[in-house]
Amino acid sequence: MSLQHVVRSTVIDAPIERVWAVLRDFNSHDRWHGAIAESRIEGDERSDQVGCVRSFALKDGNRIREQLLTLSDSDHRSTYCIVEATVPLERYVATVTLKPVTDGNRTFWHWESTFATPPGQERALRDMVSQGVYEAGFADLRRYLSGGGDRLDSGDRPMPSALPMASRRIATAAPRRCRQKTARLRRRAKAKCASASAPSA
Repeated sequence: MSLQHVVRSTVIDAPIERVWAVLRDFNSHDRWHGAIAESRIEGDERSDQVGCVRSFALKDGNRIREQLLTLSDSDHRSTYCIVEATVPLERYVATVTLKPVTDGNRTFWHWESTFATPPGQERALRDMVSQGVYEAGFADLRRYLSGGGDRLDSGDRPMPSALPMASRRIATAAPRRCRQKTARLRRRAKAKCASASAPSA
């Protein structure tokens, strides 16, 4: 297996509160992403509950189950992993992060992931994630918001509201591989912060 790292980013012409209201709903993607045929949250859990699992079908016939690992309303960030899939993506962990763009009240959207691929399929799967999922998702959400799709949806089924706590993190529900990957990402982030704050000679 070859480890891949995909990073994509864009600017959405909408306030961060509006973009986050859509993305924090872990089961909203079948309403705005063109690759998703249908999606549901297993076990009747809330779609913004850390630990919930979404099971969805792609329009090409593949099926994927993903678990929400972290969700922070204060940081506008969520992390999730693939639990099971008919596409050969192993140890897939992705993070979505939003930042406000004050010039024009827009939103910077950063989407990245790491995953392992079988030998010989590295480029095809990397392109599928970067272009078919991330870049297509950017364009689809941009169209969804510009057409007022989020406001139309809120009329027949309310978007989940933010819970009182600023950040919720999974404790034991995630698969062990996903928890280990998330822990490694956090350790790297702490190390970068420590080196940046250390006094220079």
